[in-house]
Amino acid sequence: TGKLVPITWEVIQMTGEFVQMTWEVVSMTGEIVQMTWEVVSMTGEIVQMSGKVVPMTA
Repeated sequence: TGKLVPITWEVIQMTGEFVQMTWEVVSMTGEIVQMTWEVVSMTGEIVQMSGKVVPMTA
């Protein structure tokens, strides 16, 4: 019954807007969830979202 949630937030403003968000959730119940959110807005709009689930009971 415990959760370790490190969150990294990085915001860089250049010609448009660069927002990078890394969400890492480690569940001690036996599950690792890593989420990466990348939003780049310059000439248009690029939204990239990656999700990874790694079970510790492997």
